[in-house]
Amino acid sequence: MLDSIRRRISDGGEPPDGAALVAEARALMEEGRWVEAWRALTRALRMETADAEAYHLRGVVNLMRGQPRAAIADADVALARAPGHAEAYYTRGSAYDMLGKSDQALLDLAKAVALAPEDARMYASRGVAYLNMGDAARALADFSESVRLAPQETPHRFSRAMAYYRLGRYEQAFEDFTAVLAREPQHAEALFQRGLCRLRLRQDEAAQRDLDAAVAAGLHDGSVRKQAEYVRKQREKGRGSGKGKGKK
Repeated sequence: MLDSIRRRISDGGEPPDGAALVAEARALMEEGRWVEAWRALTRALRMETADAEAYHLRGVVNLMRGQPRAAIADADVALARAPGHAEAYYTRGSAYDMLGKSDQALLDLAKAVALAPEDARMYASRGVAYLNMGDAARALADFSESVRLAPQETPHRFSRAMAYYRLGRYEQAFEDFTAVLAREPQHAEALFQRGLCRLRLRQDEAAQRDLDAAVAAGLHDGSVRKQAEYVRKQREKGRGSGKGKGKK
């Protein structure tokens, strides 16, 4: 796709217009080539034909490059030109959340939800903001809506599982983590979190398997290894008394 776009741009030796550069940037974004996408969008924005969408897309690229302030600046311009741009509110809200500015994030994400009520991503992003500010109950409501709208998307179900876990609803968390693993068996973080659920549910042997599998799947955080080793030692201590044999 990208090659065909570039061929069209180069045909006739004419300099590319803004629309062609935006199309090239979209293709680069699909491939995760954020620096090249940023360059193409910056060239497009130097042209008089630049519109709100070009600013919004560069805001997305800035966010993906870990530059939330630059993302907010671009989203500001996009929204000044197109006040009903749900995606721009979504991008700016996500950037505010990345900066720890929860109140501003929630304002923008609420607008995104209102403008695009059938888009699961809007609820999921607001759910993350709620979870980051410690409101797991509201996060759960948003994640549940995102799962309803896009049940095939494992990130939404994983996020809902995290909200359940924060609320101490370990059985529901376990079910959602298991659903994630049914689609992505090597999802290391889901394996680890399900292992923690199993510890809470007193399923020590199964917890041990999940924690070991998380490490084998590539989750190399030292705390994971320590947790797995701690569970192993506790099980060894409990063998004599018949403890730690729960399975599921």
